[in-house]
Amino acid sequence: MHVCLNKLAAKEAPGFTSRQVLQHLRKIVLMNVEFDTADGRAVPPA
Repeated sequence: MHVCLNKLAAKEAPGFTSRQVLQHLRKIVLMNVEFDTADGRAVPPA
């Protein structure tokens, strides 16, 4: 995994190490969001 991350980081963000990429990915938070439509229905999360 670290080898893949190193290769991706070298191409996309040359100054990053695989450890730094993992630290940034840890900050991603997933949220469930539900929207109400104009006609009163709710659009559930996918």
